[in-house]
Amino acid sequence: NVSASSLTSDRLYLPLSFARSNGLHKMKGEKIVLENEQGRAWDLDLKHGEGGMQTYARPGWRSFCAANMMKQGHYTFKLVQQSGPPIIRLCRAEDNPESEPEPESSSDHFCFHVSVTPSSLEADKLTLPR
Repeated sequence: NVSASSLTSDRLYLPLSFARSNGLHKMKGEKIVLENEQGRAWDLDLKHGEGGMQTYARPGWRSFCAANMMKQGHYTFKLVQQSGPPIIRLCRAEDNPESEPEPESSSDHFCFHVSVTPSSLEADKLTLPR
């Protein structure tokens, strides 16, 4: 979810289930890479908050959204490398930014869906579903 608040805070929040199933919730202070569909990379720091109930990457979310002309709406990211550092790739922008993403399959723990909102863009933060 790209929202104004995620852009204002310059944070990409990862879904708790995604972070846990891929070991990202244990990687405090390490780098994580966001890639666009063409493979251009942005390095962010992996952080945790609220008693380990949130995993997020920052700073750099705002510049990633701006460079990729991501507007408010829903997007899908995929974990393409789990180690040294983990790489998360934008794998599909929804054609209709107002449409809801398809539910995530419990067996597909390498992908997650996000929505871009004005507040996430302003805060430079992306909050991911749990």
